[in-house]
Amino acid sequence: MSSTCMVIPMPTPSRTCRLLATVAALTLFSAWTASASAAIPWHPDLATARRASEISQRPVLAIFTASWSSATTTLDRTTLASDEAVALIGACFEPVCVDVDANPEATRRLGITRVPTACIINADERLQGRLKLVFLPNYGVSLAEAIIPAADLSEQISTAGTEASGTGNMKFALNGALTIGTWDGATIEMAEAIGESDVFVFGHRADGIEKLRDLGYLPLQIAQHNPALHAVLDAIGRGVFNPGEPTRYKALIDDLIGYDRYFLLADFADYVAAQQRVDALYAQPERWQAAVARNIAGMGSFSADRTIRDYVTRVWSPASLDSGTQHA
Repeated sequence: MSSTCMVIPMPTPSRTCRLLATVAALTLFSAWTASASAAIPWHPDLATARRASEISQRPVLAIFTASWSSATTTLDRTTLASDEAVALIGACFEPVCVDVDANPEATRRLGITRVPTACIINADERLQGRLKLVFLPNYGVSLAEAIIPAADLSEQISTAGTEASGTGNMKFALNGALTIGTWDGATIEMAEAIGESDVFVFGHRADGIEKLRDLGYLPLQIAQHNPALHAVLDAIGRGVFNPGEPTRYKALIDDLIGYDRYFLLADFADYVAAQQRVDALYAQPERWQAAVARNIAGMGSFSADRTIRDYVTRVWSPASLDSGTQHA
């Protein structure tokens, strides 16, 4: 049975509450197949859990599952997690198991738009041991401190020329993740410092995007000439990932094939090719680790130490005023 979870905090959750919610969610996923001798004190429905939350001032921990995601439609709620997870959940939360299909209105009100997609992907037998989609609630600095150092690949896929990327990609690279991305924003500076051969660059450059726009960009034509892309758009558009609400993403697909403001379809084939280069390198651990080492070394100029040193010498120090080197 494939499921995902969400923490629904009180209106003004404390920092401790948010931290406990994160720990519970992570513990629940990591201990998903472990056996527990104690049972989690589940509420019968979401409304009951919410009422209990108002009284206890403990946040609701909702486990969302979909009856269509697996041949097995019964969740064994007594063996969901380890004894430690059961104790944490029972003490800190008001837990409830919610069937997405049976509660479409409730899930929509909560903004649970990706849960069915996670269920479909995680229940696909072809992906077992290869890919798992997990959504972590209340993402923030504390979670980033755990996630970023653990990442192998950082995806920076803003359209070239939009300058959408920030410093998150730098944090990933400084901690050893290789980058797959477009020639845009800070990724350009990183590739120049690291060496473009150690960055998986894909997609049109900014001048290429402008040429496509000037010539009259026809995204539908691209989709029609790329069977893989056509299959992806068709699957999303007809609700393969959202059986409970098959038309949810139809407007999104209509916009992509009719307008595609960010030229996503134009970059799709090159993105797939770049991912194949990623796979090929990852299958060679020694070469991958060598690239990681070169990435970390090349990112030295983006470190906080270098940044502060420059501010001291070029902005904050009296010497910078005397030498005329002060920068705004």
